[in-house]
Order: sequence, then C-alpha cells, then structure tokens
Amino acid sequence: MARPECKGAVMSMPPDPWTPWLAMLGAAAGTYACRAIGVALSGRLDQDSEFFRWLSAVTYALVAALTARMIFFPSGPLGSVPLWTRLLACAIGAGLMLRGPRGLPADGPGSGNAGRPLFARQRVSEAHFAAILTPLDVNVSVN
Repeated sequence: MARPECKGAVMSMPPDPWTPWLAMLGAAAGTYACRAIGVALSGRLDQDSEFFRWLSAVTYALVAALTARMIFFPSGPLGSVPLWTRLLACAIGAGLMLRGPRGLPADGPGSGNAGRPLFARQRVSEAHFAAILTPLDVNVSVN
C-alpha cells in the first residue's frame, strides 16, 4: 500500500497565546506546592521509622539493579566495551569504596601532597569531619 505524501505539513499553534504561560505557571505552582508540603512535613518525619527503612531498601535495590543492568546488558557505546573490562572497573570502584575515605588519592596541583607517595598523606580525624559537617546536620526527628 502506498504511503500518502505529506504536502506542506503545518504545525498547529496553541489556541491561545497565553496557553504556554499558563502551562508554565501551573507547573511552577505544582512544584512549589510539593516543596512547601515537604518543608511543612519534614519536622514531623521520623527517619528511623519502618517506612523509611523500607524506602531505603527499595532505593538501594533499584540502584543495584540498574548497575547490574548496565554491567551485564549495556546499551549504546558501553556495549562495545568487553565484559571483563566492565567487571574490572566495578571491582576497582568497589575496592576503593570499601577502603574508606583514604581510598582515593588526593594528588594534584595545590593539594599539598606533592612529592608524597600515592595514598601516603595526612589522615583527617573524625573530629575534623564532625567539625566540618556539624553546621550541615539537620535534625528531622521529633521527640
């Protein structure tokens, strides 16, 4: 069956010039309403509740599943990389992650580590990390 020819396809314009502006206003209102509800409820949420533990488990499961999918069933340019290379990269990344904050070298211009062997640098104490992160801590549990 022959396909009909497209003769001068015309894009349809919105019925009213205000339609795109109203759509943007509606999207912004929906976004900010959800944010306002989140701020209002954040003081009443208990992060140690059963729901949040379940939500955390589901989140980690999704990340693990998507990572496994990228490794074993890649699409696009990653598909041309051999499986052993993808597995090796994951093993190196997991090893560095399990090693902790000392796992990645911080060598480079201005790092203060010039001339030091790789991974041989000053260790930052937990108290130093606590002093840095304390202003960022937000307590969302209500007693």
